[in-house]
Amino acid sequence: MKNAHKLQKALTEIDQALKNFDHENVTRLSRATLKQFPNHPLLLGCLAKSSHEQGEAKEALKFAEQAMTHGGIKWLPVVSTHLEILEADKNWDAMVDLAEKSLNQGNDPRKSKWLLARTLVKADRRKEALALFEQLLAEKPEANLLNDCCHCLFDMGYQEAGLLQNQLAAALEPNSLVIRSNIILMAHYIPGMTNEKLLPLHKDYFESCARQYGQVRQFTRSPLENRNLRIGFISNGFWSHPAGWLSIGAIMMLAEHFPCDIFLYNSHPPKPKDAVANRFRQIPSTQCSVYKWPVEKIHEKLLADELDVLVDMSGHSADSALPAFAARSAPVQVKWIGGLSNTSATPNMDYLLSDWVETPEGAEATFTESLVRLPGGYVSYAPPRYMPNINRLPALDNGYLTFACFNNVHKINPTIIEVWSRILKALPSSRLILKGKQFNDVGVRNGMYAAFKNEGVSSEQLQLEGPSTHDQLLKTYQKVDIALDPWPYTGGLTTIEALYVGVPTVTYPGPHFAGRHAASHLTNVGLEDWIAKDFDHYVEIVKDWASKLEDLDNLRFGLRKRCEDSPLGDHLQFAANLYQAFTIMFQQWEQGKTPSSINFSGFAEIPCSVIEKLKTKNEDPHKEQNNEGLAPEKITGITEQDLLSHMPENEQKKLISLLKNSKSFLEYGAGGSTLLSMREEVKNIITVESDASFMSAVEEISKSYKKNSTEHHVHLIDIGKTGAWSFPINNEKISNWHEYAQKPWERIINNNKHPDLILIDGRFRVACFLACYIFSKSGTKILFDDYTNRTHYHICEKYLPIKSRHGRMALFVVEEKTKINAAIMDYVKYCLIPS
Repeated sequence: MKNAHKLQKALTEIDQALKNFDHENVTRLSRATLKQFPNHPLLLGCLAKSSHEQGEAKEALKFAEQAMTHGGIKWLPVVSTHLEILEADKNWDAMVDLAEKSLNQGNDPRKSKWLLARTLVKADRRKEALALFEQLLAEKPEANLLNDCCHCLFDMGYQEAGLLQNQLAAALEPNSLVIRSNIILMAHYIPGMTNEKLLPLHKDYFESCARQYGQVRQFTRSPLENRNLRIGFISNGFWSHPAGWLSIGAIMMLAEHFPCDIFLYNSHPPKPKDAVANRFRQIPSTQCSVYKWPVEKIHEKLLADELDVLVDMSGHSADSALPAFAARSAPVQVKWIGGLSNTSATPNMDYLLSDWVETPEGAEATFTESLVRLPGGYVSYAPPRYMPNINRLPALDNGYLTFACFNNVHKINPTIIEVWSRILKALPSSRLILKGKQFNDVGVRNGMYAAFKNEGVSSEQLQLEGPSTHDQLLKTYQKVDIALDPWPYTGGLTTIEALYVGVPTVTYPGPHFAGRHAASHLTNVGLEDWIAKDFDHYVEIVKDWASKLEDLDNLRFGLRKRCEDSPLGDHLQFAANLYQAFTIMFQQWEQGKTPSSINFSGFAEIPCSVIEKLKTKNEDPHKEQNNEGLAPEKITGITEQDLLSHMPENEQKKLISLLKNSKSFLEYGAGGSTLLSMREEVKNIITVESDASFMSAVEEISKSYKKNSTEHHVHLIDIGKTGAWSFPINNEKISNWHEYAQKPWERIINNNKHPDLILIDGRFRVACFLACYIFSKSGTKILFDDYTNRTHYHICEKYLPIKSRHGRMALFVVEEKTKINAAIMDYVKYCLIPS
């Protein structure tokens, strides 16, 4: 008994250390206790879990397998950890095998069966999982079991049945806010759920939350005249997540340029290798992880930080912090993106950030918050570095239209399937691509095929794809002509991503906030004619554009620029809108006023202090917004895939074919081409790059590619402080700019090692082309990336004709040089143009 007590005490301490992500203590305590209890599976399981959470895959698997060797199959926590490790490697068969062994040999058959059902869902065997859920529910209904069954049913397309499971779960657990949040979220996917029908669900959550956490609290704050506004953001999305992509630009601008003190509270698990999470970590702010903290502890932390404004960015989604808002953690509390489908229905939530499209006149009646209608939309978007280029409209080459919807499969229902089927039948040669993680399940695929077959559409017109990495998902848009928005829950980030790759979305606004996301984004980029009045109009919009493919192609090529030039791409202006809104809210609180709607009549003025601050740094406040809209992310955690995915497949094939016959290669701009040239064993490689951090990352990755016979010469050119895509953001080093195009030629000419192949894919591209024209030998091939769709590059054809086009690339071959003097004059001019 004494030994058992010692073991239990140690396990309790280790469990607490795991909850606090105190991995050093987990290791210390586990190893010390293993000396007393050698090979105990629970202790080995703790070491496995700790290693797994730190990203040490081999160590985690080693400890997990040791635990199994010593009887771990009987202990559900050990089995659960082993399943998590296998899941990270997507080893679905091994997961199912392990869960089945646990069912046969474990100490708790019911929980083992439940674990097997959850494992079968992850392994895309939902029909089998559903059968187990039904068996377990027949034995004994439990709230969390009903919740799991709900998600399984939604995945399989049985939405109303799924919602019923969650409503039964709420009846069993009247105090479970998580289940009530799930009900609210899931209900918005179902056609026919009007605001009137949603009202009782919101009322139920509000009353339950108020009963458990609601408080009235008084605060004192000093006037703003003598200090910065203290703004806290709490989110489960400070990573590669919709809330992350749609907030990072504005939050970074607030932190860097406005009189604010920013506090970021992460309610998600640590994401040490996530690029967007790394960018959030670089924001000048006070940051704190509150992952798995109890509500009371979060509330205490927020109070201690003495915030003026607290912003929720999780809403009715995982790891929500809404109860801390109900307990009143700041004088002013605001709902923004993240789990935002409608009102938060949360006590003490004072305001909700919106716009006139998301919440038209009269929408106030269904919100517990006061609405803040921002000008030009309620988000701004910072695209990833690997956003693919816009290609030619696929229909012009295919001879048929390709439609797509990459939204959550839960948003697809019989109502929208009927509408899409009308389009597919009207255009019988067209195709529809649907993409989602659930389509790896043969049962889900067959269910979708059957739903369309019921509407008279054969499977030949459908392409159902499983999940992919984010960069690959974005590349898939290069196969798509028009995106079809679901209904009644429409696409938010999905709509924006499609626009950035040149794919417009047709939408019919739904009856609630979640149903108007796409309409908001389309309006803010000037595509109001893609917003349908009803389903008939939805179909007509598609059919009309199907008859105007050249116009659709022209629209496609201009969409990204349209987005970048719209409020969606102007992080500084959006930050100014937010700052003014937050200031007004706080001033209303200072004056003792009850929160009331704030409706902007125009864009907020950017404060003089911000303009002066930017001038001091010699930064153009609006040019800084181009592309990713913020200073380039530090190149940490960049991968081989990141580099190779930059160039589309067809263009990459052309480059590889030329590299195979090259002995000397000059590249303006490091990246995937550096790796490819080494892989093809080009003997002499010359690289010009302006970003030392990026070059260092490329060189590290290229070590596994470089052969002993390869000579690699790098010219790092200091063109000054750079912003997105390594553009110089001021003229501080303008005297160096000419070196970018010219410097490699000094070495080339001195060593008489002329390149036979040149890739122009960096900065100062026209100047680089002209330097190559002036200095290279006859027969040299020049590949110019991004040439096709950027007319300001086409001056190059004044000197050399295009030999061939390869997607966005143009191939030139240096022949007779008859315009050297003119080229020198143009070269001097274009050395001052970084694009």
